[in-house]
Amino acid sequence: MPMPIIRAIHDSNHYYTVISNQAIHSGLTLGALGLLTYLLSYNDGWYFIQSKLQKDTGLGQVAFTRLRKELEQSGYLSIEHHRWPNGLPHNIWTVRETPLTNVNSETPPDNYKSSKPLSAEVEADINSFIAESPLKLSSSDTTRIYESAGNLLNAGASNKDATILIKLAVLKSRKKDRPVAYLQNIVRSWIAKGVLTFYDADQEEMESNGSNYQSMFLHEWCDESESLVDSLENNSINWDEI
Repeated sequence: MPMPIIRAIHDSNHYYTVISNQAIHSGLTLGALGLLTYLLSYNDGWYFIQSKLQKDTGLGQVAFTRLRKELEQSGYLSIEHHRWPNGLPHNIWTVRETPLTNVNSETPPDNYKSSKPLSAEVEADINSFIAESPLKLSSSDTTRIYESAGNLLNAGASNKDATILIKLAVLKSRKKDRPVAYLQNIVRSWIAKGVLTFYDADQEEMESNGSNYQSMFLHEWCDESESLVDSLENNSINWDEI
């Protein structure tokens, strides 16, 4: 059936956003296309806060993270993670109307039933961290932790990010009655929310706790001379003081 289209005036007195037909017909979901259009409506160098951006879009945290990941995986968005001299994180988002072509565009499945095998190096790193912790785990418990790390890899996390997140989950679960089950639930929740890096986890904590939140980068779990992500990466958590 015919569809009349009534267009607005496009000139310097009537602001508008131009977006490539390549993006419109790229296979992006309507949600991701809407987020891309919204981001492209701002000027180059626009300074923003992710939590406010999410609020402005009217999306919940899970939906926003899912669409953001879709844009990343499709090459329309890249995020560089940086830190200020005081250790606090800041990210640089680069939005492209024409996507990068060397990005894996395959969207990970919604249900991660299988776990990717870990490399010997990753297993050794996680095992060393656990051995220094106060947790007393059986070989079966350790295997379940390895499986959680494999689930993170299957969801799209890198070896480094999966290892750091597992160590963070160990920290969070260390005082629970059933620490491994608690750790598994943390990892499942992260995967469901698209949390696949330490930076994502820090952002998720901030959005959950609001003004009462202190960045995990400057946490009591680590020495004042380094951030928590460094302490996790270097296996330098001071277990006696936490």
